[in-house]
Amino acid sequence: MEPIVIILLCVLAFVAAIHLLSSRHASRPRTIKARAGATRQADPLVAACLGDRAKADRLVLYEKKNPLITDAEARKRALERLTSDRS
Repeated sequence: MEPIVIILLCVLAFVAAIHLLSSRHASRPRTIKARAGATRQADPLVAACLGDRAKADRLVLYEKKNPLITDAEARKRALERLTSDRS
């Protein structure tokens, strides 16, 4: 068999394999996975941070520089500081 025919058959087999793999991937229904905290009540600080939980946590840590306040108080102060900074 000619080398060009072998090369063309290999390319054709590769394209067919890619097509089969991509069609299997596309046929799977996409589902939205619920986050672990989705059952909890919505956190107003995270909402104010546009869903950025890491940012909300950093703001709380900044407020926790005062070790005498509780986590709830730190979250409250972080939200107040965020809203006052934005206005």
